[in-house]
Amino acid sequence: QDSVMEIHAELGNTVIMITHDVDEAVLLSDRIVMMTNGPAATVGEILHIDLPRPRDRIAMADNALYNKYRHQVLQFLYEKQRKVEPVNPRKSIGGTKANAEVSPEINAEVKKQA
Repeated sequence: QDSVMEIHAELGNTVIMITHDVDEAVLLSDRIVMMTNGPAATVGEILHIDLPRPRDRIAMADNALYNKYRHQVLQFLYEKQRKVEPVNPRKSIGGTKANAEVSPEINAEVKKQA
């Protein structure tokens, strides 16, 4: 993270980074593009991060705005997670077996989230 911040400060280039770490995203970003879950993921929300640079990870821990952005990302992830319910093709519904086919990709994603 420190190296990415140093390179960005020195060169000023646009950097695109993919991460699952909420703190890393808020610390390094000017914009966070949050994605929906699953193989057919799409852009869910875009959060603009308006924190002064250079950023110090220790100082950011006590920064109210940093914590607000962090909370917004976590809330997005929590809401999206609640909407995804695992698919169990062998589950009984109303006393009869449900017959559903689920792709291996979706099954793998569901197992990861369980």
